[in-house]
Amino acid sequence: MGQSSGEAKRIRGIAARGTPLWERQPGTSDQGAKPDAIFARRRLNRWRAVLGSAKVLNRRLRSSEIPKAALEDLLGNAQREAELPSWASTIASILNLSSHSEAEDLDNITDRSFHPTQLLPFQEVLVGFVRHARQWLRAEAGAAIDVLCPSALVDFERQLLGHITFVASMTIGLDFYGFRFERAPASAIESVWCRQNRSTVIYSAYVQHMHCGGLVDLLDTHPVLARLLSQSVEQWVRATANFCLRFLDDFSNLRAQFDWRVKQPEGAVAHVRPDLSDRHHDGQTVTECVLRTDESVIYKPRTVGPEVAFYEFLGWLNSCNLSLDLKVLRVLDRTTHGWVESIPCAAVNSEAEVERFYIRAGMLLGALHALVTTDVHCENLIASGEQPVVVDLETLLSERAQDSQQSPEGQDPGGPSVLSTGFLPRWQTAPDGHRYDMSALGSDADQDAGIRLFAWRSINTDQMTLSEETSAPTSTTHRVRLAGALPSVADYLQEFLRGFREVYLCLLVNREDLISNDRLLSGFDHLELRILLRSSATYACLQLHLLHPEFLRDGLDRSIELEWLARPLGGTTTPQKGRIQVYDAERTAMEGLDIPHFGTLAWKTMRHTSDDPDLSLLCGERDSRVLERRLASLSAADCSRQIAIIKDAVRSRFGRRSLAKITHPAANPAA
Repeated sequence: MGQSSGEAKRIRGIAARGTPLWERQPGTSDQGAKPDAIFARRRLNRWRAVLGSAKVLNRRLRSSEIPKAALEDLLGNAQREAELPSWASTIASILNLSSHSEAEDLDNITDRSFHPTQLLPFQEVLVGFVRHARQWLRAEAGAAIDVLCPSALVDFERQLLGHITFVASMTIGLDFYGFRFERAPASAIESVWCRQNRSTVIYSAYVQHMHCGGLVDLLDTHPVLARLLSQSVEQWVRATANFCLRFLDDFSNLRAQFDWRVKQPEGAVAHVRPDLSDRHHDGQTVTECVLRTDESVIYKPRTVGPEVAFYEFLGWLNSCNLSLDLKVLRVLDRTTHGWVESIPCAAVNSEAEVERFYIRAGMLLGALHALVTTDVHCENLIASGEQPVVVDLETLLSERAQDSQQSPEGQDPGGPSVLSTGFLPRWQTAPDGHRYDMSALGSDADQDAGIRLFAWRSINTDQMTLSEETSAPTSTTHRVRLAGALPSVADYLQEFLRGFREVYLCLLVNREDLISNDRLLSGFDHLELRILLRSSATYACLQLHLLHPEFLRDGLDRSIELEWLARPLGGTTTPQKGRIQVYDAERTAMEGLDIPHFGTLAWKTMRHTSDDPDLSLLCGERDSRVLERRLASLSAADCSRQIAIIKDAVRSRFGRRSLAKITHPAANPAA
């Protein structure tokens, strides 16, 4: 059904106001609107506050490709009408679909993406986005969509519904509060209102109101939200279609690599568990696929070359007759994406298994240290019985990051340190001053990394309220579990040190053979690895901040808040091109609700100048030469130093109770 001229004009207005600053065309609009000097001045003042000073703002404006006069026009709401972006067409189609659903019972909207017990806030309001995406996905994926059983397709659709309800619920919730207050002024006293028996009369009326024009009005008032929701639909369709096409294309290789019992790709995927990672590169996330034969595999929308190299290295270690084997996962790399053996989190049944877990954990630390690996935090380790398994290896060979690490007491440890892996217990300090530990061996359910999430209570009822900010929950799948308890490395430090010492000395004894193993070492060349510029928590906190309704009313205001990322651009008198490119990439990712992700190949194409060493050297060499240098640095004395660092790390996190268990000397690790 086509649009009326009034509807088309409204969509053009949403598109114009929802577009980010850097995508707008400066100049007088066709309607002759002139720039508002007051608006422009307010926005410049806010920009200055976000960047920290007028001096930094001036440098930032000089680095912009938009002339100052044109920029002031844009900040004053004067812009030329541009061609409608794709997301505007998407929002038009969705709103058109929602507004012509008269046949549906608006008192009882249902959809297969709704879970019977796990309600999502305002799911009935936003269901039109899922229905539009469902139709679009079938057209985009074609016959490849048949690899998904209906249950797996519902899993994917629920992923989209969960994402868009999270993005929109704060803004819709504010609107619902106003709607409810008009009908029940007593709701303003939430402490009393929420103690009433649950009812849905007002909520049902609100859903009807939203399907009869209220949603269009809300998105007209918050056009940035319209863009974010539409972009989310587009990203989900592309990412899900890519998964289906890749699974179909790779099926024969997957069967051979993972010894699957399933014979045909059609209907092979019974369930999926998406969102096992942050969103990167247009909303893509790591996904676990469970087949109808109960077999499973992990899909990663990136190359898994680092995993291939890492597990080849562990295989070589296992061939050196270690006292225990380390788990080697099966991997299939397809360059643009890859598949990795799925490892379940599982408890152990005896103390002997706990001991073997910590021996292997020490061995694993020795391997990670040799491979100059960083960022092995709690979400990147799985305790699978007595096997500790690292599941994200994009930060291999991070020599530059290692050099800047310090000991828990803040002193330079005097060379490469096992602390740099992120594997060992280690206190960190949040902006509010509280301490937490997100390491692979130290984090537990009580950790609070300082990321605050909003949460709804009494979801989709008249008593629905937004709770105070709560800390993001911390999983404990990285900790070995025995009879419901989580035995710590402090309780098994002797075993942990034994494992570390064994691998360290194995590498020391076999160093020359390893360095001459061209086949093994060449696997670490030309890998696409990750550059960690800022922590994911930093990006996530900024994303949450930008979901507040005040930043969804105009793309200009959201863009100015995002300029916080450009603060480093003011660190030098003349902004370097490399820094500008980095910020541009961060901004693009954040506008798509992604966590920015930098790979080594893309990083090397950026023009990092010699007078900007922080960025030009951040990547450095990321190949087998790093491994060779690390192997060359190994010695009996260094082994003793690393053991002392481990003891200090454990003591600083858990106290001194573990040290009494150590009965053998560590001063001479070669003994």
